[in-house]
Amino acid sequence: MRDGAVPVDQLAHVLEGFQDAVRHMVAELVGRSPSPGPLPDEIRDAATIELTGTRAGSLVCELVLAERDEARLVDLGSQAVDLVFDGLSGAVELPPTVERSLHEIRRALTPAIDEVEFIDLERQRRTSLRRGSTDVSSSLEAPGVERRQVRGRVLEVDWKDHTAELHSPTGVVRVSFDEQDAHRLRAAALQAVVVEGEYSETPITREGRLVLESLEIVQRSDDRFWHPADAATLAVEQGVGPFRFEGELRGADDPGFDEFLRATQLSA
Repeated sequence: MRDGAVPVDQLAHVLEGFQDAVRHMVAELVGRSPSPGPLPDEIRDAATIELTGTRAGSLVCELVLAERDEARLVDLGSQAVDLVFDGLSGAVELPPTVERSLHEIRRALTPAIDEVEFIDLERQRRTSLRRGSTDVSSSLEAPGVERRQVRGRVLEVDWKDHTAELHSPTGVVRVSFDEQDAHRLRAAALQAVVVEGEYSETPITREGRLVLESLEIVQRSDDRFWHPADAATLAVEQGVGPFRFEGELRGADDPGFDEFLRATQLSA
């Protein structure tokens, strides 16, 4: 192979692996649970990387985040790149989805070209990724998964993404559910529930996640809570009534009457 020459398929795997790593990091930052299929367009738009040029010698590819004003999550793109750099340098533990993408880069490297160097010109730092000879896919299956019951209240449900927010005493747990479980989540919205399933935490945000297996409503909210009541109804329910002077103050000759007036007088 000529000096400076790189097989096209190998270069494509490197670029695609880095692109996927950044996109999956954005997905982690927004709290999206890993699921089969492509990422939503808003995540892809926030982390689209463009090739702006190359330089000869040891092949150098100049990459930038695409500028898309309409992208809702555009600010997360640069944050995701920073976290991928931190993960490559060993400063943070990368989520399994991101590590899988970087592993695809390792698999694409050959004995002749066994290292890729990433350089961040803006922050003046660099890190590298070396060729891996072992298949680490089995070790990338969501570490720290355990079966757990979590009690809380279902306050937000994303029907499109099939996720729900369970607000528990220890924090928010993001629950993933299948399409066939959607009716159970509809019935459980705003209710106190106990959910059970495979629980894990994201390495970066330490957010709790649970894949729903069972759900039980343990306490239904009183529907009256969500409807305003007038003052008279509240007074009856709470056993209170309007303030009365009888028995409290006997009149103008009461020594406490003048003190009461002074205490309640409004400033001019």
